[in-house]
Amino acid sequence: MASFLLKRIRINTELAVSVSLQNIRTGEILPESSIGYVIDFSQEGACVILTKIMLKSQHLFFSTLDSNQFDLLLCLEPQDILQDKHEITAQSIWMNSSKYKGKHVFKIGVKFLQKQQKLFTLLK
Repeated sequence: MASFLLKRIRINTELAVSVSLQNIRTGEILPESSIGYVIDFSQEGACVILTKIMLKSQHLFFSTLDSNQFDLLLCLEPQDILQDKHEITAQSIWMNSSKYKGKHVFKIGVKFLQKQQKLFTLLK
């Protein structure tokens, strides 16, 4: 008998996001960030498009992949249906390079550290 995995419901979107690195131990947010878009959102994670993957000497993907030093901090500023700023901590789980609107970009799949039920409902 075959078992079936339920695919998480995802929302296609285009939310402007700022992505930074946050030290897990101290909570300190590194001063530089990368601007991009969240193009796919679920309660557990998202797909983020970025044109800049390096912050000084830190790689946004590799610095948070199975890391005990850094988390990603996604900051969604108020826009369209979002009336408040939303900060979400996450870990990277996959990365690809791609084209988006004719530009070379990096796609990063992230897993949220806390389920985003309220935000998901708001975006739905």
